[in-house]
Amino acid sequence: MRKGYRFFMNASYEEVQNLATVGVSIKEGINSYILYENDLDFNKKFTELAKISASPDNCVEYSKEEFNSSKFFNIELSQQQGYPKPESKYKEIFYDAKYRTEEESYLLVQTNDISAGQISKSIKGLFGINWLFVEVFADKSTYEKFIKPLGIKSRRVLNGTRKQEMENIVQLLPQGVSPENLKSDFEYETIGKNKRIVSDYHIPLQGYSDKIAFHFFETKEFFGFKDNTYRLPIISKTFYEILQKNKIKGCRYFPVLRG
Repeated sequence: MRKGYRFFMNASYEEVQNLATVGVSIKEGINSYILYENDLDFNKKFTELAKISASPDNCVEYSKEEFNSSKFFNIELSQQQGYPKPESKYKEIFYDAKYRTEEESYLLVQTNDISAGQISKSIKGLFGINWLFVEVFADKSTYEKFIKPLGIKSRRVLNGTRKQEMENIVQLLPQGVSPENLKSDFEYETIGKNKRIVSDYHIPLQGYSDKIAFHFFETKEFFGFKDNTYRLPIISKTFYEILQKNKIKGCRYFPVLRG
């Protein structure tokens, strides 16, 4: 695993030329650039990039060996579609109100079917819905052929009027919450009754034994920001390999390193 920093900038011609003198190659205009800590000129490049960029975002790159040796993976949905409907009241409709309080850490516990609009009828693979955080969706064909055989159940998704089921997609239902804690050295913030992890890509997920029998489940720990708290989605290596073998797109994968 190597730690990196993603810089975002709108570079002028002069700034492009200046960065080139320290080995940073970008184009004029809007750019993103990832600088890894093992770069031989890390300090010099970081200093110059910081002059024309806002604070960089932490990012990470895992090795092939780390992917091969991991038994579980956290997934982030890189393919996003549509929006929850109705936009102004979706939290009140989708999630249990008794948990969406500061005392209960603003926990999002789904109680009703999700309704959405502007979902492409040709969507394929796994995907998320904009503004929702960890709910995982799939086109029905992918679900029936590759995911359902793993014992993963699904939930219907409604259209924007909440009067009709969307025929081409489903929501994947986690098989449970992890019976084991992660062993990562996270920082926490206390909100209401619970602690919530302050997410940082530079701190990898670690832990989980072979005793966990789920293929799709959630972390025991809470994650989130502001007034949104949730558990992270985790998949098994079996599920991961099925997605890779069949070239099912829509996710970024973060291996859970052996604790």
